[in-house]
Amino acid sequence: NLRMTMTRTWLDNCSTTVDSADKRCTAIYYAREASAVLSMVGCFIVCLLVIVYRRYQTFKQRMVLYLLLPSLIVAATARYPNISNHSLGCEVVGYFFNFGILSQRFLLLYLMIYNLIFVSLMDRPRYLEVGFHIFVWFGSLGISAIPLFGNHYGSAGVWCWIKDTT
Repeated sequence: NLRMTMTRTWLDNCSTTVDSADKRCTAIYYAREASAVLSMVGCFIVCLLVIVYRRYQTFKQRMVLYLLLPSLIVAATARYPNISNHSLGCEVVGYFFNFGILSQRFLLLYLMIYNLIFVSLMDRPRYLEVGFHIFVWFGSLGISAIPLFGNHYGSAGVWCWIKDTT
């Protein structure tokens, strides 16, 4: 019978809000806020440039927009202010954070498969775009819903995601 134990650290006492007395927790909170804001600003600027210069005609150009959406979702959920560790809001933020991360990974997988097919067959597989979108978005929604059934979304230290007690 193998028993796993987790080592408790100072990070376990941090909350998702800035009300912590520990300076390290406050530093992590503000670093998370700053990186989320910078990411959101960057996503908006790139999106605006793509739309203004009409750089969405080819697949490669559209892929930039496809990757911006989950990046914006992840940045927005990381930016969610002063959320209670044990609330429905924390579960919702955790769900969308997980959805954004999975969508990013699936889109990168899609891009690799697309490039492998393009390089090996020297053909642009246009038929794959719709199928992969179904896989990426519905797959991410479905996989992110699995922890909802066990009530596993919640506080994971300084952010809301899958609980650290799970």
